[in-house]
Amino acid sequence: MNYLTLFLLFCAICAKSDDGFWWSLPSSSVVNSTPTLVQHVSTFVNIGGDNGNPYWVNLPNPALAGNTLIMGMSYVFTAGETNGVSDDKGNNWTQITTIPVSPSAGKGVSFIWIATNVIAGTDKIRVGLKSATYGWNANISEFYNIAAVNPIDTSASAASNTPSIGPGIITTATAGDLLWDYAYDNNSTGTQGTLTNFVFNNAWIPLSADNQFGMMAEYQVKSSAGAITSTNIVNSGSTEGFNSLIVALKPAHQGTAPTGVRIVHCYHTLFGLSNTNTIQFPTSGNLLLVETSFPQYQNQITSFSSSPANTWTYSDWPANGQPQIEFATNANSSTAMTILPNVNKASNGEMTLVCYDVTGVLANPLDTTCGYKTNTFPTTTQLAVETNMPTITPTTNGIIFAVSANGTGPTTNMFNTFGTAILDTVTYGGQSDSDSMDNADAYFHIFNTNAYTNNPTLYMNSNPVGDLPQSSFVMAWEFTAAVSPGN
Repeated sequence: MNYLTLFLLFCAICAKSDDGFWWSLPSSSVVNSTPTLVQHVSTFVNIGGDNGNPYWVNLPNPALAGNTLIMGMSYVFTAGETNGVSDDKGNNWTQITTIPVSPSAGKGVSFIWIATNVIAGTDKIRVGLKSATYGWNANISEFYNIAAVNPIDTSASAASNTPSIGPGIITTATAGDLLWDYAYDNNSTGTQGTLTNFVFNNAWIPLSADNQFGMMAEYQVKSSAGAITSTNIVNSGSTEGFNSLIVALKPAHQGTAPTGVRIVHCYHTLFGLSNTNTIQFPTSGNLLLVETSFPQYQNQITSFSSSPANTWTYSDWPANGQPQIEFATNANSSTAMTILPNVNKASNGEMTLVCYDVTGVLANPLDTTCGYKTNTFPTTTQLAVETNMPTITPTTNGIIFAVSANGTGPTTNMFNTFGTAILDTVTYGGQSDSDSMDNADAYFHIFNTNAYTNNPTLYMNSNPVGDLPQSSFVMAWEFTAAVSPGN
């Protein structure tokens, strides 16, 4: 074998290496650099009359080292309004695009912000405004394999009316870009719209699709550079205006892939009880849960259906003043999934739903549950600490879900000695018990790493004080992980 043959053989080995040597062909890194979703959370809106500032959203899972966070955000504009984004780890957030550029007071304004190469454990995101406002919504995604430096390829934004909405045409310069698209219905600024459903086109993958009031997010990885038009069809009973924004982010071999049990999608909504439209809930995991803090005596869930079909299990406690949960194990998931609760209405209006799409649990994962815990404190107390809410002892590692119906909310924070505890409830300054996002109740989960007894502590900031007896009712369920929690 001559030297030329040896040299060519050596080059072939380097080029075929999955990880590559430092001198391997550049194309080997492209194959391993596809932007990939880790998690997504979508909030509801606070309806006019319950103005807030600042706003806090917790990611369902602490972010992983080196990954990218993308946030689409909207609210009703007031004259001179400005906003800024920060988080609990001090990452640098950058505003990418906005629509409209010169908003009018009383109209919805929307933005995309990003933070790249984030610090491991980033979880609590804060949005500060110049003054309190309403109609606030956020959709937040975490991806890995996004360039840490100079990540922006291009972006665009536009206003459009139903039935066809979108930010228009963008032209990318880099193959393999992540395209992330967000839209917000300006009718969300005060009253419920007349949307039926969102129709996602071509290669777009839904992240969220709130057809109760009208917010959506989607993404795709564009294999080749060039022009693309982002357009979605929105079926509605009347013409409604949307803000649409898109950003194209460059790929790179960057960040951390998730392992173990995690929440892929967390979706907060306010289900209109007079609405017969199904709820769009994109999913990909093997455990699906839908929780509500509303008790039976207000609005009892009598049955639950989904498409694709699943076997749903209903769980509450014998006393009908407790929260309710529906869950499906070994679930048949789909990014086109729809769900519909059948509700025996004791009262009119709406009910809060928080939906979880979980991956990494056993096919039959339910480990243990705990009965409801009641905690009552004086009606004159605004700030209160509720301990052992509730006490639950799993037999192995996994994920615990809990919901607390508060007499007078909101719950503003929580703590647990073991594992990683995350308050899913969206909180904001000036939040009252009439909050439309999560009804000012406590939705939370815990990644438990062993068979410890968990005694979560809830922190209350009741508003208004003395409105009702300050009683909280909480229940919890633990689901076993297929492997140790990745967080």
